[in-house]
Amino acid sequence: MEHMQIASDNYVAFTFFIGTMAMMAASVFFFFELSNTSPQWRTSILVSGLITFKMQLCIIITCAATTWKTAHRQLSSGTLTGCLLYL
Repeated sequence: MEHMQIASDNYVAFTFFIGTMAMMAASVFFFFELSNTSPQWRTSILVSGLITFKMQLCIIITCAATTWKTAHRQLSSGTLTGCLLYL
């Protein structure tokens, strides 16, 4: 399997990576803090965690459905469509 690195001048790929990792971190935070939240806010925290987790899962599945070479070509040309479909 060929490993590809993000080019140092490719800001779209870098910000997309940071955004998707932040979304996963938010999901983990919501689920871990669920038991520390007052009962009146637990439903809201649970729904927030489920939504961010579902969106992250859709992004991972959509990106995995395309090959990394195709995704890299789309990122390089600025026509990234598959990975941004669910954002």
